[in-house]
Amino acid sequence: MKKYSARFLPDNKSVEVEEGTTVAEAAQLADLSITNLCGGEGVCGQCRVQIIKGTAEVEKKAKAFFSREELDRGYVLACQTEIHDNLEILIPPESRVEVTQIMTGETPSASSETGSTPLVRKIYLELSPPTLEDNIADIERVSRELRKKLAWHSYEIFLSCLQHLSDKLRDSDWKVTAIVAKDKN
Repeated sequence: MKKYSARFLPDNKSVEVEEGTTVAEAAQLADLSITNLCGGEGVCGQCRVQIIKGTAEVEKKAKAFFSREELDRGYVLACQTEIHDNLEILIPPESRVEVTQIMTGETPSASSETGSTPLVRKIYLELSPPTLEDNIADIERVSRELRKKLAWHSYEIFLSCLQHLSDKLRDSDWKVTAIVAKDKN
């Protein structure tokens, strides 16, 4: 069986793996931990990585977790992407298990007054409506945009918010403001 190298950034760790090994399995062999809440089933979307060099095919069901721009930039799900080429793979902060999440995009006035980012923030989102190519659930659509803006990897959402989310998104033409609170490390 053919062997390929997988080099992981920013750690600069490389491993040689057999063809067909998933990116997640290769990362594990390199002693790197990628968030994988669904256990490799490809349903949580938490193991997002970016292929910097080499070619990797995106699985059909994994496409729903990414915007067209992200797909064009080489994003894939590590648990669903098999290695059939020498790859250079970037593991972003939100997909790393051991990295403490850091809030970004703070307002200068808030950070200068207190020296830190506020724990509760309002985030304005302009979401793309569902299409045949991008038909993820409404909550995943909101979470995807929040990940882009905040680099947090997961969110807990109250049932009362979820019950009316679809109606609110459609009534507001996919433009909403989310209030997020940081309550864990």
